[in-house]
Amino acid sequence: MSRPLRIEVEGGFYHVMNRGLARMPIVRDDRDRKSFLGVLGEAADHFAVRAHAYSLLDNHYHLLLETPLGNLARFMRHLNGIYTQRFNRRHRRDGPLFRGRYKAILLDRDSYLLELVRYIHLNPVRAGIVFRPEDHRWTSHAAYLGKGGGKPPRWLETRLVLEMFARSPAKLASFVAEGVPEGLMQRFAGSNWPGLLGPERFVDRNRERIQKMRGKPIPEARRYAKRAAWKTIREEVCRRYGIGEDELMRPRRKERARPREAAVYLARRCGQMSHREIGEALGMSPPAAATAFRRAGWKAQKDGAFGKDLQRLLNIINET
Repeated sequence: MSRPLRIEVEGGFYHVMNRGLARMPIVRDDRDRKSFLGVLGEAADHFAVRAHAYSLLDNHYHLLLETPLGNLARFMRHLNGIYTQRFNRRHRRDGPLFRGRYKAILLDRDSYLLELVRYIHLNPVRAGIVFRPEDHRWTSHAAYLGKGGGKPPRWLETRLVLEMFARSPAKLASFVAEGVPEGLMQRFAGSNWPGLLGPERFVDRNRERIQKMRGKPIPEARRYAKRAAWKTIREEVCRRYGIGEDELMRPRRKERARPREAAVYLARRCGQMSHREIGEALGMSPPAAATAFRRAGWKAQKDGAFGKDLQRLLNIINET
């Protein structure tokens, strides 16, 4: 029997879970736990994926991820693969660590985002590890509430969820304490998770995507955005800002940095380029490329003119 198709969409929200092989531990101590979260952060930066919630238990994990670039499979391959390598090297073992394919549910943000945050944060309570979710160090709940003696991990995206609670961690804590609705618990009972979670119109729209993919020679994961060439991105950015390609290569500050930041952003969004590839193209380090991508996304939200520039460029490049 063929595997069910993965639906990968730009801007998609996913609930992801995976277990250890034969339910064996995937972490043995706090050093392993820190290693897993470290790899999670590295993967989030490298693939521009936003992690909104996580829960790490001894033999499995839950994640709530947003994929602006529609690249869940690449992100998960990196996360599971690199962590397995580090775990095996440390514990002098070989072979697979996880049971196989991760489970991933594409969900409707408006209907289920907060429900999935609550479900993930209560995972240690359901497992009988703690009585209160904030008492478990290895979930994002403690990070949202500022518990455990530290700030949230740099890569944890807390703003979207907290804004839904008027930026009040206390209101989030009250919501989580109410518990997961029985109907949602039943949907996640057993091994057959739903592939789609949302209202009927959301499910129908994404089922149509699946139907269009049936019978075609496709990889395990299918993307819904074509990959634009770097040459096209570079030319369109230079045309938009009226600069030469040599000027695009030179680092700039403040307002004069916009063309370069736009190029980085579009290279990730339209060109599906890694930070390393962008760095090679623009003469910067991969961390600098990652920082420029995040900065461009932030500017697009705060600066209306820059946001319009990016949207126009996105439209032009996607139509090319």
